[in-house]
Amino acid sequence: MVNRILTTLCCVSCLMQAAPGAPATPAPAVPAAANLLSGIRHQRAGDAQAAAKAYAEAAQAGNKWAQYNYAQCLYSGSGVERNLEEAAKFWQQAAGQGLPCACYNLACCYARGEGVPQDYAKAVELWQQAADAGIGAAMMNLAICHHRGLGVPQDEDKAEACLKLALSMLKQ
Repeated sequence: MVNRILTTLCCVSCLMQAAPGAPATPAPAVPAAANLLSGIRHQRAGDAQAAAKAYAEAAQAGNKWAQYNYAQCLYSGSGVERNLEEAAKFWQQAAGQGLPCACYNLACCYARGEGVPQDYAKAVELWQQAADAGIGAAMMNLAICHHRGLGVPQDEDKAEACLKLALSMLKQ
Protein backbone atom coordinates (compact mmCIF):
# COMPACT_ATOMS: atom_id res chain seq x y z
CA MET A 1 0.00 0.00 0.00
CA VAL A 2 2.82 2.41 0.88
CA ASN A 3 4.41 1.61 -2.48
CA ARG A 4 1.19 2.50 -4.33
CA ILE A 5 0.78 5.76 -2.39
CA LEU A 6 4.38 6.81 -3.00
CA THR A 7 4.16 5.98 -6.70
CA THR A 8 1.00 8.07 -7.08
CA LEU A 9 2.37 10.97 -5.06
CA CYS A 10 5.62 10.98 -7.00
CA CYS A 11 3.74 12.16 -10.06
CA VAL A 12 2.32 15.21 -8.32
CA SER A 13 4.63 16.09 -5.46
CA CYS A 14 7.21 18.19 -7.29
CA LEU A 15 4.49 19.89 -9.31
CA MET A 16 3.64 21.85 -6.19
CA GLN A 17 6.17 24.49 -7.21
CA ALA A 18 4.96 27.26 -4.96
CA ALA A 19 5.98 25.93 -1.60
CA PRO A 20 3.84 26.38 1.46
CA GLY A 21 5.03 29.28 3.58
CA ALA A 22 5.02 31.94 0.86
CA PRO A 23 5.54 35.52 2.06
CA ALA A 24 3.32 36.73 4.85
CA THR A 25 5.05 39.68 6.48
CA PRO A 26 8.50 40.67 5.28
CA ALA A 27 11.27 41.48 7.70
CA PRO A 28 11.79 45.24 7.77
CA ALA A 29 14.88 46.56 5.99
CA VAL A 30 14.28 49.94 4.40
CA PRO A 31 14.31 50.56 1.43
CA ALA A 32 14.31 46.86 0.49
CA ALA A 33 11.17 46.28 2.56
CA ALA A 34 9.49 49.23 0.86
CA ASN A 35 10.33 47.75 -2.56
CA LEU A 36 9.09 44.35 -1.43
CA LEU A 37 5.79 45.83 -0.27
CA SER A 38 5.55 47.77 -3.51
CA GLY A 39 6.05 44.53 -5.43
CA ILE A 40 3.32 42.81 -3.44
CA ARG A 41 0.93 45.71 -4.11
CA HIS A 42 1.72 45.65 -7.84
CA GLN A 43 1.30 41.90 -7.95
CA ARG A 44 -2.09 42.09 -6.24
CA ALA A 45 -3.12 44.82 -8.68
CA GLY A 46 -2.18 42.60 -11.61
CA ASP A 47 0.86 44.59 -12.77
CA ALA A 48 3.38 41.76 -13.13
CA GLN A 49 6.11 43.91 -14.71
CA ALA A 50 6.06 46.51 -11.95
CA ALA A 51 5.96 43.76 -9.33
CA ALA A 52 8.97 41.99 -10.84
CA LYS A 53 10.90 45.26 -11.03
CA ALA A 54 10.19 46.09 -7.38
CA TYR A 55 11.06 42.55 -6.28
CA ALA A 56 14.30 42.69 -8.26
CA GLU A 57 15.37 45.93 -6.55
CA ALA A 58 14.62 44.55 -3.09
CA ALA A 59 16.25 41.21 -3.97
CA GLN A 60 19.46 42.95 -5.03
CA ALA A 61 19.43 44.70 -1.64
CA GLY A 62 19.38 41.29 0.05
CA ASN A 63 15.76 40.95 1.18
CA LYS A 64 15.11 37.19 1.34
CA TRP A 65 11.36 37.46 0.68
CA ALA A 66 12.03 39.64 -2.37
CA GLN A 67 14.63 37.11 -3.55
CA TYR A 68 12.01 34.39 -3.20
CA ASN A 69 9.32 36.40 -5.00
CA TYR A 70 11.66 37.55 -7.76
CA ALA A 71 12.73 33.93 -8.29
CA GLN A 72 9.06 33.01 -8.61
CA CYS A 73 8.68 35.70 -11.30
CA LEU A 74 11.77 34.46 -13.13
CA TYR A 75 10.68 30.83 -12.90
CA SER A 76 7.19 31.48 -14.24
CA GLY A 77 8.04 34.34 -16.60
CA SER A 78 5.65 36.66 -14.76
CA GLY A 79 6.57 40.25 -15.61
CA VAL A 80 10.02 39.22 -16.83
CA GLU A 81 11.47 36.84 -19.37
CA ARG A 82 11.51 33.29 -18.00
CA ASN A 83 15.02 32.44 -16.77
CA LEU A 84 15.48 29.23 -14.80
CA GLU A 85 19.15 29.86 -14.03
CA GLU A 86 18.41 33.26 -12.49
CA ALA A 87 15.42 31.84 -10.61
CA ALA A 88 17.63 29.16 -9.07
CA LYS A 89 20.23 31.82 -8.20
CA PHE A 90 17.72 33.94 -6.30
CA TRP A 91 16.18 30.93 -4.54
CA GLN A 92 19.73 29.99 -3.54
CA GLN A 93 20.26 33.43 -2.03
CA ALA A 94 16.98 33.25 -0.10
CA ALA A 95 17.69 29.66 0.99
CA GLY A 96 21.10 30.81 2.20
CA GLN A 97 19.27 33.21 4.49
CA GLY A 98 17.24 30.34 5.92
CA LEU A 99 13.96 30.71 4.01
CA PRO A 100 12.37 27.23 3.99
CA CYS A 101 10.10 27.78 0.97
CA ALA A 102 13.18 28.83 -1.04
CA CYS A 103 14.93 25.63 0.06
CA TYR A 104 11.91 23.67 -1.16
CA ASN A 105 11.76 25.34 -4.57
CA LEU A 106 15.52 25.16 -5.08
CA ALA A 107 15.39 21.45 -4.23
CA CYS A 108 12.73 20.99 -6.93
CA CYS A 109 15.09 22.69 -9.38
CA TYR A 110 17.90 20.30 -8.45
CA ALA A 111 15.58 17.30 -8.75
CA ARG A 112 14.45 18.37 -12.22
CA GLY A 113 17.71 19.87 -13.42
CA GLU A 114 16.02 23.23 -14.01
CA GLY A 115 18.46 26.12 -13.92
CA VAL A 116 21.02 23.95 -12.13
CA PRO A 117 22.57 20.56 -12.91
CA GLN A 118 20.34 17.69 -11.81
CA ASP A 119 21.52 16.55 -8.38
CA TYR A 120 19.22 14.43 -6.23
CA ALA A 121 21.63 14.44 -3.28
CA LYS A 122 21.49 18.25 -3.19
CA ALA A 123 17.70 18.13 -3.60
CA VAL A 124 17.44 15.75 -0.62
CA GLU A 125 19.62 18.05 1.49
CA LEU A 126 17.44 21.07 0.69
CA TRP A 127 14.15 19.19 1.11
CA GLN A 128 15.39 18.05 4.51
CA GLN A 129 16.00 21.67 5.52
CA ALA A 130 12.51 22.61 4.34
CA ALA A 131 10.95 19.59 6.06
CA ASP A 132 12.76 20.44 9.29
CA ALA A 133 11.07 23.85 9.09
CA GLY A 134 7.64 22.24 8.75
CA ILE A 135 7.01 22.04 5.00
CA GLY A 136 5.07 18.81 4.57
CA ALA A 137 5.52 18.69 0.80
CA ALA A 138 9.28 18.55 1.36
CA MET A 139 8.86 15.55 3.67
CA MET A 140 6.68 13.92 1.01
CA ASN A 141 9.47 14.37 -1.53
CA LEU A 142 11.93 12.86 0.94
CA ALA A 143 9.63 9.82 1.20
CA ILE A 144 9.73 9.48 -2.57
CA CYS A 145 13.52 9.81 -2.65
CA HIS A 146 13.96 7.11 0.00
CA HIS A 147 11.44 4.90 -1.81
CA ARG A 148 13.20 5.22 -5.18
CA GLY A 149 16.78 5.62 -3.97
CA LEU A 150 17.15 9.12 -5.44
CA GLY A 151 20.05 10.94 -3.80
CA VAL A 152 19.95 8.53 -0.86
CA PRO A 153 20.16 4.74 -0.56
CA GLN A 154 16.81 3.09 -1.21
CA ASP A 155 15.17 2.40 2.14
CA GLU A 156 11.51 1.41 2.40
CA ASP A 157 11.46 1.86 6.19
CA LYS A 158 12.68 5.45 5.92
CA ALA A 159 10.27 6.05 3.03
CA GLU A 160 7.35 4.86 5.13
CA ALA A 161 8.47 6.93 8.13
CA CYS A 162 8.80 10.03 5.96
CA LEU A 163 5.42 9.38 4.39
CA LYS A 164 3.72 9.08 7.78
CA LEU A 165 5.40 12.23 9.00
CA ALA A 166 4.52 14.10 5.80
CA LEU A 167 0.87 13.13 6.11
CA SER A 168 0.77 14.34 9.72
CA MET A 169 2.48 17.60 8.69
CA LEU A 170 0.06 18.16 5.83
CA LYS A 171 -2.96 17.65 8.12
CA GLN A 172 -1.94 20.63 10.27
